[in-house]
Amino acid sequence: MTDVQWINKNETKSQVLSHPDIKGWVAIRNDGSQNVASDETAEQLGDVLIYFNQVTEMIGETFGLDKIDEIHIVCDELTAVCMPGKKETVGVIFDKDTKPNQFLAKYKTAR
Repeated sequence: MTDVQWINKNETKSQVLSHPDIKGWVAIRNDGSQNVASDETAEQLGDVLIYFNQVTEMIGETFGLDKIDEIHIVCDELTAVCMPGKKETVGVIFDKDTKPNQFLAKYKTAR
């Protein structure tokens, strides 16, 4: 597993997302009006994120949760992390050897 120690506290979120350990990323506005993706695979994840927002609301309501912070999709070759936010939902794609939890801690503190 790759350690994610490369993020500087003063980096912006877009600087963090440009690191080579990140295989792709996508951000969509929660109203679905904007989809910004780093590549074609991430763009396809963006299509999924529109439904992801609907499902997280249903899951939250079912379990009495106010919100869901993140969901991990783990496959043989990659891991995708989906993070709903107030204005947008972000999906980040990692290779199978990256530890997403370390990245997420640092991403959430980036400006």
